[in-house]
Amino acid sequence: MSNLMRNFEELTIDKAIVHILDKKKPRIVLSDGLLVLNESIYEDLLKTHIKKSINDDTAIAKFNAEEETCIVQEQCQMILETDDEDAFILASKIIANRLYSVMTRTTTSASFIVCKYVADNKRYVALLKMDFNDVIQAVETTEGGKTYIKLEAKDIAALPTTRQKLQKCMFYKSYEKDDEYDIILLDRQVDASEKEVADYFAQKFLQSNLCGTAKMNTIKFKTITDKFLTEHYHTNKEMINRKDLLISTIKNSEEIKIDNFADSIFAHDDVIKLMYKKKISDEMGHLVFDIDRDYAQKNYTKKKIETIDGITINMDFDLSTDPNKLDIIEKEDGRCDIIISGVKMKKAYIK
Repeated sequence: MSNLMRNFEELTIDKAIVHILDKKKPRIVLSDGLLVLNESIYEDLLKTHIKKSINDDTAIAKFNAEEETCIVQEQCQMILETDDEDAFILASKIIANRLYSVMTRTTTSASFIVCKYVADNKRYVALLKMDFNDVIQAVETTEGGKTYIKLEAKDIAALPTTRQKLQKCMFYKSYEKDDEYDIILLDRQVDASEKEVADYFAQKFLQSNLCGTAKMNTIKFKTITDKFLTEHYHTNKEMINRKDLLISTIKNSEEIKIDNFADSIFAHDDVIKLMYKKKISDEMGHLVFDIDRDYAQKNYTKKKIETIDGITINMDFDLSTDPNKLDIIEKEDGRCDIIISGVKMKKAYIK
């Protein structure tokens, strides 16, 4: 899935152009010429931003099927399908005009880069909104009645710095109608109090609907599944074993395919399996999604078992899955024995 776009070894910039989107000026400034890619600023700048941004807290998204025309999708697809320089420049201008037209008065002005690149022999388009800053500046010149824009850096050694960390960008692959996703999207502006500003990039500009970030998917998938298991499994061992499998799967996966996961966790219980898949589909909207494994490994490290008798056990999750350390023996009356074996006492105290 989107991991194919993120996990690449070789990256080559094919074509790139920059336009100036300054809301303080009466009009957009469009360049008539490509960036000269043999200048090191562009190689370093574009490659680093693409590598960092596509692996940041990005979301996958689908273009809105209800829209008659998705302007950005059409122009990006055209860029991928032709090597013609003039066609690339024209498409980039159409995309830039589209973004400028939906920017609000409070939207940060920016240099807007349209870039065609090749990663592991596959072609992609990157749209990079680089907010104005005092390190990198867009410089406009006129020659022979045409406008040319290039980027100049005050300190080449500082490229890119955290001050140029992109707030908004998009990565486009060749469009396939039935794919699980169309684009990878980074949008750091998620303040609910500025919803109009936050929505303009993904919805108004790209005409897309978010499928969720990897981190959001991880939290939501874990929460929904944990609750489902609590509701449908009433014996202690059955529920705990399945919750252990849930956490182990999250911590060791980059992508979840619900069909496969449901088969492994519910085995031959087809009724429960169908109920679970419907639950995930209803609440997450899709059955294949990325997982933030780093987040899971940092946050899902402990297991807590509480009993109605006032006994609580807190222990390392990985240790708790070792049957030689922790075992639960169920009894006919619904109670159980929890056996902890082969440990060394460190401290005993009364609180």
